Amino acid sequence: MKKSKVIGIIPARYNSTRFPGKLLKKWKGKTILQHVYDNVKQSKKLDSLIIATDSDRIYRAVRQFGGKVCITDKHETGTSRIIEVAKSLEADIVINIQGDEPLIKAETIDRLIEAMIEDDADLGTVITYINCVDMWVNNIVKAFVKGNYAVDFSRSGFPFRPYPVETYKHIGIYAYKKDVLMKYYDLPVGQREQKEKLEQLRAIENGYKFRVIKIDYPTIAVDTPEDLEKIKQCM
Repeated sequence: MKKSKVIGIIPARYNSTRFPGKLLKKWKGKTILQHVYDNVKQSKKLDSLIIATDSDRIYRAVRQFGGKVCITDKHETGTSRIIEVAKSLEADIVINIQGDEPLIKAETIDRLIEAMIEDDADLGTVITYINCVDMWVNNIVKAFVKGNYAVDFSRSGFPFRPYPVETYKHIGIYAYKKDVLMKYYDLPVGQREQKEKLEQLRAIENGYKFRVIKIDYPTIAVDTPEDLEKIKQCM
């Protein structure tokens, strides 16, 4: 059987709304972005790993620590940025890795890749257990899961569900079959996506099969300066 070719892309922008320049903030002698890159680079399943950015500052910083980086056009979303890069590359599966998740482990990426190769799912993502406090925080996205598949996502922890589901914290790492990724922005945008501002709902609303893998370690996305302090305390 032909081996699937898998590329990882880290979309990286400098001007984050809530925490400008967060990817270049230092922690333990490295930028947040370098922590992500160095962790993911240890993956045994990725064939290549690229940082995609429209920022000269980020480009120079990545070149300085020896990472692979390319300059893209301006983009509103990370998904559209990885589409620009992936369309010219040979791949069967594309992994979208968030540049602000410095606690992510290579084994998580490998498990997600394995799930995508073994399954007939169109895309995949990562979830973890959620505590009672985070259930009520609107900027923490919840994944509603049945078996090994996501059936919904929401910022609310308790939206109405006509069927039993389990609730988890969603970790914003995505795996796409490349052909699915290339036509993602041609799919209709539904009312839920418009209301919740969650791009992953496009797959749900268009009937795509959305695989999940569960991790049992804490991971914190750096959205604010307070999040960076939480990571320092966690470590």
